[in-house]
Amino acid sequence: MASRNAARPRRAVNVELNLVRRLAWITGLWSLAVAEPILQAFGRDAAGLVARGIGGGRLVGVAFGLSLGLPLLLAAVVESSGLFGARVRSPVHGVVCVVLLAALLLPLVGALPGGDALAAAPLAAVGLCGLVGVLLVGLALRWAPASLLLTLLAAGTLVVPMVFLTRPGVSRLAFGDERSGSWDTASSAVTAHVGAGADLDVVLVVLDELPLDSLLAADGGIDATLFPAFARLAATSTWYRNATASHDQTAQALPAILSGRAPDDPSRLPVAVDHPGNLFAWLAPRHRLLVAEPVTDLFRPDTAAGAGHRDLVEDREGRSSAATLAVLAVDMAVVWAHRTLPAAWSSSLPAIDTGPAGFLAGADTADGWIVRRLGALQGLDHSELFEDFIDALPVAGKGDDEPPLFAFLHVLLPHQPWEHLPSGRRLARDGVTVTRGQREGRWDQDPDRVHLAWQRHLLQLGATDRLLGRLLDRLEQAGRGDRTLLVVLADHGLSFVPGGARRKPADADIDAVRRVPYFVRMPGQTAGAVSERNVQTVDTAPSIADWMELAVPPGLAGVPLDRAEAPATKVMHRGGQTPYRSGPMPPDRRAGRDRRLALFGAGVGWDGVYGGLGSADVLGRALDTLPRTEPQAGQAPPLSVALTAASSFRVARRPDDEVPAYVEGRLWGRADGTDWPRRLVFVLDEVVVGATRPAANGSSEAGFALMLDERRMGTGPYDLSLYAEDGAGTLHPLRLERWTLDAGATRLRDARGREYELRAAGPMGAVEVATLDDGERLRLAGWAADLRAAARVRSVVVMRDDQELWSGPAAEAHLGLARRFDDPALQACGFVCVIPVDALGGPVAGRIRVYAVGETFARELDYEAPARWLRP
Repeated sequence: MASRNAARPRRAVNVELNLVRRLAWITGLWSLAVAEPILQAFGRDAAGLVARGIGGGRLVGVAFGLSLGLPLLLAAVVESSGLFGARVRSPVHGVVCVVLLAALLLPLVGALPGGDALAAAPLAAVGLCGLVGVLLVGLALRWAPASLLLTLLAAGTLVVPMVFLTRPGVSRLAFGDERSGSWDTASSAVTAHVGAGADLDVVLVVLDELPLDSLLAADGGIDATLFPAFARLAATSTWYRNATASHDQTAQALPAILSGRAPDDPSRLPVAVDHPGNLFAWLAPRHRLLVAEPVTDLFRPDTAAGAGHRDLVEDREGRSSAATLAVLAVDMAVVWAHRTLPAAWSSSLPAIDTGPAGFLAGADTADGWIVRRLGALQGLDHSELFEDFIDALPVAGKGDDEPPLFAFLHVLLPHQPWEHLPSGRRLARDGVTVTRGQREGRWDQDPDRVHLAWQRHLLQLGATDRLLGRLLDRLEQAGRGDRTLLVVLADHGLSFVPGGARRKPADADIDAVRRVPYFVRMPGQTAGAVSERNVQTVDTAPSIADWMELAVPPGLAGVPLDRAEAPATKVMHRGGQTPYRSGPMPPDRRAGRDRRLALFGAGVGWDGVYGGLGSADVLGRALDTLPRTEPQAGQAPPLSVALTAASSFRVARRPDDEVPAYVEGRLWGRADGTDWPRRLVFVLDEVVVGATRPAANGSSEAGFALMLDERRMGTGPYDLSLYAEDGAGTLHPLRLERWTLDAGATRLRDARGREYELRAAGPMGAVEVATLDDGERLRLAGWAADLRAAARVRSVVVMRDDQELWSGPAAEAHLGLARRFDDPALQACGFVCVIPVDALGGPVAGRIRVYAVGETFARELDYEAPARWLRP
């Protein structure tokens, strides 16, 4: 017997799981490692789902598809490997489980002792998590309690989406009776008593981020020289000069305008199910609706009563269900990567806010979710949306059988980014168009930066005025003035105080945020009037209902504008702050207007705006009328000057509607940082087009930024020359920096002849993004820094062979560096350059090199995936 037992082979450990456990392990780990962080992020900010058009059954499907459908698909792929036998399927299943476990553990690395160092070394962090995953899977294969625990995780496939769908905002989007009852119920409240006024056409235009002070002249009226269309509107309408916003955030301000209800519940989303009683619902049964609503979702054409309704945003986007889900899938992947991967890898993803949900949180800005909405609407130009709205308005008189029109436009103008100009052109997209001087919703202390932003705001307001003029022309062509009610207002304002908040100012600055333009032109009105009534934007919907002789629903915060009794106190709600209460304001209290006029002049038109920041005395003057010195042959200029995106001026062909009127650059060469030029003067075709004073930001370097007078700029190429003005007013020529590469590709040389040897041990950095935007612009982004000296590099230079394509600083905020380094000097060492394809002179791929130039040496930067396709 003993010999028989000795001869029996030892039983092998069984590492082959049955089908149920294989499925349970994959689905359970997926639900916790992938689905949970994504759904938690979206659940924190349901407005992001509104922005992407996800709601109802589609939202339920997305939740369960992400948590259950995708892991089952992955499990099916694993099971298909069983066609080659269990010896193949078992290791494939084990590898998938190890990867999912590693993804589940990666976000926890930072909490470990020495976690910061691990987070800064992504391969080490991933390797550690992978090793732990191998040990855990091995333990579960050999120890029944561990195997049971992994099996029980499969409950997460149901628990995770159910928790997500029961969050307050998400549940209303998913299960609210948005498609059957909200419109009909709300409409019946106002259609029970229909008067003759119900057949009026209504045109309601809501502008965005426009303080009233931006429009005012010294006499308290509209500045007709700068803004003739607004002055024209004021001359034929009732201007409620004491109107105030109801909220400082569009997500709450716009529903208040359209519903008349107080924006006092931050949990309500800007969707129809949360605001069922609104103008769209009230007027849909009798009116044909023309709607441009790019940010909120209060209009649902598929549920509105009546026929012929049109959504211009949907027309422009052409967004199908498949495209919507594709955008959502990409956004979910980006969120998951930010929540899971080490910062060194996730830093190349789109810029995000610092909230726990990545770019979906928007916790640091008043309208963070609107910024995300703009990102979802890639390619949506709001000036073009305004044009579409104008073109869609009828130009002929209304026929007897034609229903009246309700046309609504909400347009993010003159809202930043400020890239449009009064002529109708826009800043060159290959230039630097970001607005400096603001961070986390606040302006910095440098008044020059804030005033430059103010100047750009006014220029874009001029472009908005031009569009408003087109709208007024269109309405006049229609010949329906005696049957049309026109309302033009802004949802909130904006403050330009150095060191202050843009949209959440202290009480001393709140007038710029709460005071907004508000114009009403009644049917047949031709003479203007000014009212000082204590009104606010929440009065809009009940006023329109009252003028159209519709029964106003009960319980509204707003009241009709022409009621005899106006409220003595108005309330402006502010995100996260105590509501601001105020009574009527004296018409002469215009601190913001007075500050603007002091900077940009009064009654001098665009000469004052372009010349108001220190160039008024030279702007437009011929170069030969100014005292200047001639360049000396063979003598190097005393200073070096570099323009960011200088290639913008050398492009021979660009769209006719673009102009590189915004300029940034740097000066250096003063060893002690003293004796900088009084001004830099920019000359185009022998005429001064701009001037600015440099701002010293180091012992040997000074930065500058300015707007050039685009009225004096053609279509390019531009022969731009720069001069330094000394204290006596004499101009001295400066040479623009142009980088060259020697024949052996071993040294870079600047305009002054200084050479920088290329070394592998030079500044560090990487090109993280390389794309061709619409086949027209090469976009490169990444970071560069001298880590040993904890300092920024002197310049980033992009070359094609020995030709400089772009040069500029590495001074952009970079999330990955901010996570990695506590040193503020290293947290803003990112760069973004955009180069017109026309400047490349031929095919792009394989010939673009990027260099980081330090104080002594230079280094060629590597391309990281997914930018590797552009690597030389």
